[in-house]
Amino acid sequence: MSKDSNKDEIEKYHLRKKDIENFHLRILVELHPSGADNPHPDYKRYKPAGVISRREWEGIKKNYMLLFAPLHVKIDMIEKYLDDFYGNWKNGVYPASEKFLETLDEIFREFADLLQTKNQKFYTDIQTYDELLEDFQNITNKMAYDGEEKSIGQNILKEQAIKVQAQIESYLKKRAEHGLELTDEMIKFKSLETILEEMHFETVIKPQLPTFVMPPEPEPPPVRTDYDDLKAEFRNQQQLIKILSKDKKKYKAAIKNMRHKPTQMEMKHIIDKCLFKNGKCNNTKVGDILGIDGETAKTWIETLGLSDYAYNPDHLK
Repeated sequence: MSKDSNKDEIEKYHLRKKDIENFHLRILVELHPSGADNPHPDYKRYKPAGVISRREWEGIKKNYMLLFAPLHVKIDMIEKYLDDFYGNWKNGVYPASEKFLETLDEIFREFADLLQTKNQKFYTDIQTYDELLEDFQNITNKMAYDGEEKSIGQNILKEQAIKVQAQIESYLKKRAEHGLELTDEMIKFKSLETILEEMHFETVIKPQLPTFVMPPEPEPPPVRTDYDDLKAEFRNQQQLIKILSKDKKKYKAAIKNMRHKPTQMEMKHIIDKCLFKNGKCNNTKVGDILGIDGETAKTWIETLGLSDYAYNPDHLK
C-alpha cells in the first residue's frame, strides 16, 4: 500500500474516531440537556402512560448490553447510559413508554452500528488491537470448561468470543494486506480454539497424568580415617557418580520445565508491570514473564487471592 493510501486511511480513522466521540456527546446531551449537575428541563413534566417495571427494564437493558458486548467499548459505561435513560423515564421526561423505547432504540442501535464500523476499519491504529484484545480476554477470562456444552451462559460467552475473535482476525489481515507491522503481541494472539484446548488439558487430561517425584539425593558416606580405605571409597564414589549422572540428567531434564510459582508479593510486582491502559491486568504479559500461558497466569493470580488487585483498577486509587 502506498504512503498516500496509508495517509488517507489514517485521516479516515481520525474522522471516524471523532464521529464516535461526538456520539458520546450526543448521548450526554440527550440525558442532561442542562448539564450533568442540573435537572432535565422536562423533569416531572409528564405522568408517563404505560408501565415499565424494574424487572422488565433489566430484560431490555440486557438485550442492549448483549448488542454491545462484542464491540470494543466499555460495557459498564453503556450500562450507566441505559440506567440514566431509565431514570429520566421514571422522572417523567417522556410522555409514554413507546416514546421512551423508541428514543432508546434509535440512539443505541445507531451507536452500535457506528462502533461496528470502527471495529472493521480501524486497522491503522494499534490502540484498536489493544481494545479488541482486552474485550476478548474479558470474555474468555469468564469462561470455564464445559465439555458437554450444556451451559447456556458458557455458550453465550463462547459466541461473544467468536465475534470478537473474528474482528481481531479481520484487523490483523488488513494490517498485513496493507503492509503494516504486526507487533509481537499480535503475532502471539491465542485463538478461542487454543484456549478451549488448554482448558480441556488442564481440566481433563492433566489430573490423569502421573505425578513425578524427585528422589532424594544419596547421603554422603561416612568419613574414614584409614588412607587405603579412603582411596578405595573415593574410587567407589567416582564409579557411583558415573552411574547416577545418567539418571540425574534425566531428572534434571524432567524438572527443567517445572515453573517457580511466585509469592503474593512477587506476583503483585509482576501485575504492576503488566497492566492495560484501564488498569486491569494483561494475563498474556504476566504469562510471558513467568513462562506460562495467560490462562495459567490467571489461575495463579486467583490462587494467590489477587483477583481484585489484578482486575479491579479501583485498588490503585
